[in-house]
Amino acid sequence: METNERQPMTGKLHTASAVDQMAADWVARAELRTLTSEEEVELEVWLGRDPRHLGAYAKARAVAVHCEEAAMLRVAGGDPGPSTRHERADEAVSSVMSRRRVLVAGGGGLAASLAGGVFVWMNRETRVSTLRGEISLLPLPDGSVATLSTDTRIALDFSGARRMVHVLGGQVFFQVAQSLASPFVVSVDDHHIAGGKSQFSVSLDMGAASVLVVEGFVDVQRPQGWPGADRAVRVAASQKLDDRRDFAQPRLEQISHSTIDRLLAWRQGQIAFDGQTLTEAVKQYGRFSDVRIMVDQDVAEQRISGLFSTTDPLGFARSVATVLGLQVYPVPGGLRIAQK
Repeated sequence: METNERQPMTGKLHTASAVDQMAADWVARAELRTLTSEEEVELEVWLGRDPRHLGAYAKARAVAVHCEEAAMLRVAGGDPGPSTRHERADEAVSSVMSRRRVLVAGGGGLAASLAGGVFVWMNRETRVSTLRGEISLLPLPDGSVATLSTDTRIALDFSGARRMVHVLGGQVFFQVAQSLASPFVVSVDDHHIAGGKSQFSVSLDMGAASVLVVEGFVDVQRPQGWPGADRAVRVAASQKLDDRRDFAQPRLEQISHSTIDRLLAWRQGQIAFDGQTLTEAVKQYGRFSDVRIMVDQDVAEQRISGLFSTTDPLGFARSVATVLGLQVYPVPGGLRIAQK
C-alpha cells in the first residue's frame, strides 16, 4: 500500500492531537444542533486547509456513529434447552458457522484501523463489499458514514468535489454530512438519489430499488427512458419509496417509527418480522446466514412476528418452531422446520 510522505507541520494547532480534538469538537457541535451558515463555511474552510483535517473529521464521525449504535449484534432468540435432536442440529450448523464472519469495528479500534487508510483507498470508483453475514461501518472522506448490510457491494466516487456512491447490490444506510460544495448522490439501479445533510437507507433486491428516509429529505430521479424520468420525487423523513421497471410510477408511502425500526434492525445485527409467512421469513434470513433453513410445504404459510438475531440461525429456527408449535430437524447442510 502506497502512502504519501508529508513534512511535519509546526505550530501547536497542527499537532495530531490538536487536529483530532478540533475534529471531535466539530462533530459534537453538529450532533447537538444544526450548524449556522457561518459555522458551515468555517468548517468547510478548516476541512479544506489540510487533508489530515478531513481524515480526522471522518474518523470522529465514524466513532460517533459507532457510539450511537453500541448495541450492534445483540443476540436475540433463546435456546429452549438441550436435547439429542438439538445437539445433532448444533453439529450440523457448527461447520458452516465456523466459516462465517461478522465485521463490527468499535471505538478506538475503529479509529486506529481507519486513521491511516481513509485517503489511500478513496480513489475514483473504489469498490467496497461485505460478505454474507458481515456488517461494516465505513467512514467516507467528506465526513459522512455508510453502514453496509450483509452481502452488499458499492462503488465510491469522491474525485474532486464529487460525492457519489453507486449501490450495486444489497443495502446501505447513509448518514450524510453537510457540504456547501456539492450534493451527496447515491446511484442505485440507474436511479439517482440526491440530498444534503440527511439519514436514509438505499437497497437493491430482485430488481427493486427502495429508499427509506429517517431524517432530512432526498430527491429521487427515475432512470432515463422510464415514465416521469424528467422530474424528481422528493422523499421526506418517515417516508419510503419503492420502484421498479414495471411500475407506472414510484410508490411513495408514509411509514411509522416502529416500521422504520423494523426495516433498519439489521444495523444492530437483528431482523424483525411482522406477520410474514414462514417461507418469506426464512428467505429474508438467508441473506444473513450461510446455514440453509428449509421449510416443509404444509407449514410454509404460517406467519411469524418477532425480533431475531442474524448471527444465530439455530436460535432463530428453534424460536420460530417453538412459537408455531413446530420442530427443527437437522438435515445435511442445514436445518428443516416441520411438523412434530
